[in-house]
Amino acid sequence: SDVHHILLWFHRGPDRRAYNKTDKAFFEALMPHWQRAIRQKLTVDYMDSSMRAARQVLDQSPFGLHFLNRTGRILFSNAAGKTQCGARAGISIRNQSLTFRNRGARAAFDDMLAAVKHGGRKDDPRLQPIMFGKTTGEGSYQLGMRRLKMQGERGSLATRRVIAVFIYDTGKRMELSIEGLRSLYDLTEAEARVCDLLYQSRNLPEAAKILGISINTAKTHLNRSFRKVGVQSQAELVRRLNSQLYIS
Repeated sequence: SDVHHILLWFHRGPDRRAYNKTDKAFFEALMPHWQRAIRQKLTVDYMDSSMRAARQVLDQSPFGLHFLNRTGRILFSNAAGKTQCGARAGISIRNQSLTFRNRGARAAFDDMLAAVKHGGRKDDPRLQPIMFGKTTGEGSYQLGMRRLKMQGERGSLATRRVIAVFIYDTGKRMELSIEGLRSLYDLTEAEARVCDLLYQSRNLPEAAKILGISINTAKTHLNRSFRKVGVQSQAELVRRLNSQLYIS
Protein backbone atom coordinates (compact mmCIF):
# COMPACT_ATOMS: atom_id res chain seq x y z
CA SER A 1 0.00 0.00 0.00
CA ASP A 2 1.11 3.59 -0.68
CA VAL A 3 -0.53 4.74 2.58
CA HIS A 4 2.04 5.16 5.35
CA HIS A 5 1.28 5.23 9.06
CA ILE A 6 3.90 6.85 11.28
CA LEU A 7 3.87 6.16 15.02
CA LEU A 8 5.49 8.69 17.34
CA TRP A 9 5.92 8.24 21.06
CA PHE A 10 7.47 10.40 23.75
CA HIS A 11 9.39 9.26 26.82
CA ARG A 12 8.55 11.26 29.94
CA GLY A 13 11.82 10.55 31.68
CA PRO A 14 12.58 8.88 35.03
CA ASP A 15 10.22 11.09 37.05
CA ARG A 16 7.23 9.91 34.95
CA ARG A 17 5.44 13.17 35.49
CA ALA A 18 2.26 13.87 33.59
CA TYR A 19 2.35 16.07 30.52
CA ASN A 20 1.14 19.58 31.27
CA LYS A 21 -0.52 22.09 28.96
CA THR A 22 2.83 23.57 27.95
CA ASP A 23 4.14 20.15 26.90
CA LYS A 24 1.02 19.44 24.86
CA ALA A 25 1.16 22.85 23.17
CA PHE A 26 4.82 22.23 22.35
CA PHE A 27 4.08 18.86 20.72
CA GLU A 28 1.13 20.29 18.78
CA ALA A 29 3.33 23.12 17.49
CA LEU A 30 5.98 20.64 16.36
CA MET A 31 3.56 18.26 14.65
CA PRO A 32 3.37 20.13 11.29
CA HIS A 33 7.17 20.20 11.13
CA TRP A 34 7.39 16.46 11.80
CA GLN A 35 4.76 15.80 9.14
CA ARG A 36 6.68 17.90 6.61
CA ALA A 37 9.94 16.13 7.45
CA ILE A 38 8.26 12.73 7.00
CA ARG A 39 6.83 13.79 3.61
CA GLN A 40 10.27 14.97 2.50
CA LYS A 41 11.83 11.68 3.58
CA LEU A 42 9.21 9.71 1.63
CA THR A 43 9.82 11.90 -1.45
CA VAL A 44 13.55 11.21 -1.27
CA ASP A 45 12.88 7.48 -0.91
CA TYR A 46 10.57 7.50 -3.95
CA MET A 47 13.16 9.41 -5.99
CA ASP A 48 15.87 6.96 -4.98
CA SER A 49 13.68 4.03 -6.05
CA SER A 50 12.96 5.73 -9.38
CA MET A 51 16.66 6.36 -9.99
CA ARG A 52 17.51 2.75 -9.23
CA ALA A 53 14.83 1.57 -11.66
CA ALA A 54 16.06 3.98 -14.36
CA ARG A 55 19.63 2.73 -13.97
CA GLN A 56 18.48 -0.87 -14.36
CA VAL A 57 16.66 0.02 -17.58
CA LEU A 58 19.67 1.91 -18.99
CA ASP A 59 21.95 -0.98 -18.10
CA GLN A 60 19.83 -3.23 -20.34
CA SER A 61 20.69 -1.09 -23.37
CA PRO A 62 22.84 -2.88 -26.00
CA PHE A 63 24.87 0.27 -26.71
CA GLY A 64 27.16 2.31 -24.52
CA LEU A 65 25.56 5.37 -22.98
CA HIS A 66 27.34 8.15 -21.10
CA PHE A 67 25.86 11.34 -19.63
CA LEU A 68 28.33 14.24 -19.48
CA ASN A 69 28.24 17.74 -18.07
CA ARG A 70 29.26 20.77 -20.15
CA THR A 71 32.94 20.25 -19.43
CA GLY A 72 32.84 16.64 -20.64
CA ARG A 73 33.00 15.13 -17.18
CA ILE A 74 31.09 11.84 -16.92
CA LEU A 75 27.99 11.95 -14.73
CA PHE A 76 26.77 8.45 -15.53
CA SER A 77 27.80 5.43 -17.62
CA ASN A 78 25.61 2.42 -18.27
CA ALA A 79 26.84 -1.18 -18.12
CA ALA A 80 27.59 -1.43 -21.86
CA GLY A 81 29.52 1.84 -21.76
CA LYS A 82 31.67 0.64 -18.87
CA THR A 83 32.33 -2.65 -20.67
CA GLN A 84 33.43 -0.82 -23.82
CA CYS A 85 35.77 1.41 -21.83
CA GLY A 86 37.28 -1.61 -20.11
CA ALA A 87 37.78 -3.66 -23.28
CA ARG A 88 41.08 -1.96 -24.23
CA ALA A 89 39.79 -1.45 -27.75
CA GLY A 90 40.42 2.28 -28.07
CA ILE A 91 38.02 3.89 -25.59
CA SER A 92 38.79 4.47 -21.93
CA ILE A 93 37.89 6.68 -18.99
CA ARG A 94 40.57 8.95 -17.57
CA ASN A 95 39.95 11.59 -14.92
CA GLN A 96 36.19 11.01 -15.26
CA SER A 97 36.31 11.83 -18.98
CA LEU A 98 36.14 9.74 -22.17
CA THR A 99 39.44 9.36 -24.00
CA PHE A 100 40.20 7.84 -27.41
CA ARG A 101 43.42 6.31 -28.73
CA ASN A 102 42.34 7.04 -32.30
CA ARG A 103 43.49 10.59 -33.03
CA GLY A 104 40.71 11.26 -35.54
CA ALA A 105 38.07 10.04 -33.10
CA ARG A 106 39.53 12.22 -30.37
CA ALA A 107 39.44 15.33 -32.59
CA ALA A 108 35.90 14.58 -33.82
CA PHE A 109 34.71 14.03 -30.25
CA ASP A 110 36.12 17.41 -29.21
CA ASP A 111 34.37 19.05 -32.18
CA MET A 112 31.10 17.37 -31.21
CA LEU A 113 31.42 18.57 -27.63
CA ALA A 114 32.06 22.12 -28.81
CA ALA A 115 29.05 21.97 -31.14
CA VAL A 116 26.77 20.74 -28.36
CA LYS A 117 27.94 23.51 -26.05
CA HIS A 118 27.00 26.12 -28.66
CA GLY A 119 23.47 25.04 -29.44
CA GLY A 120 23.63 21.41 -30.46
CA ARG A 121 21.39 21.68 -33.53
CA LYS A 122 20.75 18.27 -35.09
CA ASP A 123 21.63 19.61 -38.56
CA ASP A 124 25.08 20.75 -37.41
CA PRO A 125 27.55 18.74 -39.56
CA ARG A 126 29.83 18.35 -36.56
CA LEU A 127 27.13 16.26 -34.87
CA GLN A 128 26.97 13.62 -37.57
CA PRO A 129 27.80 10.15 -36.17
CA ILE A 130 31.45 9.14 -36.51
CA MET A 131 32.89 5.69 -37.09
CA PHE A 132 36.35 4.57 -35.96
CA GLY A 133 38.07 1.22 -35.81
CA LYS A 134 38.86 -0.66 -32.64
CA THR A 135 42.54 -0.74 -31.74
CA THR A 136 42.24 -4.52 -31.53
CA GLY A 137 41.68 -4.54 -35.28
CA GLU A 138 38.38 -6.36 -34.91
CA GLY A 139 35.33 -4.29 -35.77
CA SER A 140 34.58 -0.66 -35.11
CA TYR A 141 32.63 1.75 -32.96
CA GLN A 142 30.11 4.37 -34.02
CA LEU A 143 29.64 7.40 -31.80
CA GLY A 144 26.90 10.00 -31.64
CA MET A 145 26.17 12.88 -29.30
CA ARG A 146 23.05 14.83 -28.34
CA ARG A 147 22.26 17.54 -25.81
CA LEU A 148 19.50 16.88 -23.29
CA LYS A 149 17.87 19.81 -21.55
CA MET A 150 16.83 18.70 -18.08
CA GLN A 151 14.22 21.17 -16.86
CA GLY A 152 14.56 21.67 -13.13
CA GLU A 153 11.64 20.97 -10.82
CA ARG A 154 9.91 23.77 -8.95
CA GLY A 155 12.31 25.13 -6.38
CA SER A 156 15.36 23.85 -8.25
CA LEU A 157 18.31 26.24 -8.28
CA ALA A 158 19.19 25.64 -11.93
CA THR A 159 18.32 23.88 -15.16
CA ARG A 160 20.95 21.25 -15.90
CA ARG A 161 22.25 20.68 -19.40
CA VAL A 162 23.28 17.09 -19.88
CA ILE A 163 25.13 15.72 -22.91
CA ALA A 164 24.30 12.17 -24.00
CA VAL A 165 26.98 10.13 -25.78
CA PHE A 166 25.97 6.92 -27.58
CA ILE A 167 28.64 4.38 -28.57
CA TYR A 168 27.59 1.40 -30.64
CA ASP A 169 29.71 -1.67 -31.31
CA THR A 170 28.94 -2.26 -35.00
CA GLY A 171 29.77 -5.93 -34.60
CA LYS A 172 26.66 -6.42 -32.48
CA ARG A 173 23.33 -6.44 -34.27
CA MET A 174 20.48 -4.58 -32.60
CA GLU A 175 16.76 -5.17 -32.75
CA LEU A 176 15.04 -2.49 -34.78
CA SER A 177 12.04 -0.53 -33.58
CA ILE A 178 9.19 -0.21 -36.07
CA GLU A 179 8.15 3.09 -34.52
CA GLY A 180 11.77 4.25 -34.54
CA LEU A 181 12.07 3.48 -38.25
CA ARG A 182 8.84 5.31 -39.04
CA SER A 183 9.89 8.37 -37.06
CA LEU A 184 13.45 8.44 -38.36
CA TYR A 185 12.81 8.00 -42.09
CA ASP A 186 9.12 8.95 -42.36
CA LEU A 187 8.22 5.42 -43.44
CA THR A 188 4.73 3.98 -43.43
CA GLU A 189 4.13 1.05 -41.12
CA ALA A 190 4.19 -1.38 -44.06
CA GLU A 191 7.46 0.06 -45.38
CA ALA A 192 9.01 -0.12 -41.91
CA ARG A 193 7.97 -3.76 -41.50
CA VAL A 194 9.49 -4.71 -44.86
CA CYS A 195 12.75 -2.99 -43.85
CA ASP A 196 12.72 -4.74 -40.49
CA LEU A 197 12.32 -8.19 -42.06
CA LEU A 198 15.09 -7.53 -44.59
CA TYR A 199 17.29 -6.38 -41.71
CA GLN A 200 16.59 -9.74 -40.07
CA SER A 201 18.15 -11.42 -43.15
CA ARG A 202 14.82 -12.36 -44.74
CA ASN A 203 14.59 -12.14 -48.52
CA LEU A 204 11.82 -10.20 -50.22
CA PRO A 205 9.55 -13.21 -51.01
CA GLU A 206 9.80 -14.32 -47.36
CA ALA A 207 8.98 -10.81 -46.16
CA ALA A 208 5.95 -10.67 -48.46
CA LYS A 209 4.70 -14.03 -47.19
CA ILE A 210 5.13 -13.06 -43.53
CA LEU A 211 3.27 -9.79 -44.07
CA GLY A 212 0.54 -11.42 -46.16
CA ILE A 213 1.13 -9.24 -49.22
CA SER A 214 2.17 -9.90 -52.81
CA ILE A 215 5.80 -9.71 -53.90
CA ASN A 216 4.95 -6.77 -56.17
CA THR A 217 3.47 -4.87 -53.21
CA ALA A 218 6.55 -5.70 -51.15
CA LYS A 219 8.75 -4.38 -53.99
CA THR A 220 6.74 -1.16 -54.04
CA HIS A 221 7.25 -0.70 -50.29
CA LEU A 222 10.95 -1.46 -50.67
CA ASN A 223 11.50 1.01 -53.52
CA ARG A 224 9.75 3.74 -51.56
CA SER A 225 11.92 2.90 -48.55
CA PHE A 226 15.05 3.19 -50.72
CA ARG A 227 14.09 6.76 -51.67
CA LYS A 228 13.24 7.80 -48.12
CA VAL A 229 16.34 6.27 -46.53
CA GLY A 230 18.59 7.49 -49.36
CA VAL A 231 19.97 4.17 -50.61
CA GLN A 232 19.83 2.24 -53.87
CA SER A 233 20.10 -1.42 -52.90
CA GLN A 234 18.96 -3.86 -50.24
CA ALA A 235 22.52 -4.40 -49.02
CA GLU A 236 23.03 -0.65 -48.68
CA LEU A 237 19.71 -0.37 -46.84
CA VAL A 238 20.72 -3.00 -44.28
CA ARG A 239 24.10 -1.32 -43.74
CA ARG A 240 22.41 2.04 -43.20
CA LEU A 241 19.95 0.63 -40.69
CA ASN A 242 22.68 -1.29 -38.90
CA SER A 243 24.92 1.74 -38.52
CA GLN A 244 22.65 4.70 -37.89
CA LEU A 245 19.30 3.74 -36.38
CA TYR A 246 20.33 3.68 -32.75
CA ILE A 247 21.58 7.24 -32.50
CA SER A 248 19.38 9.07 -34.96
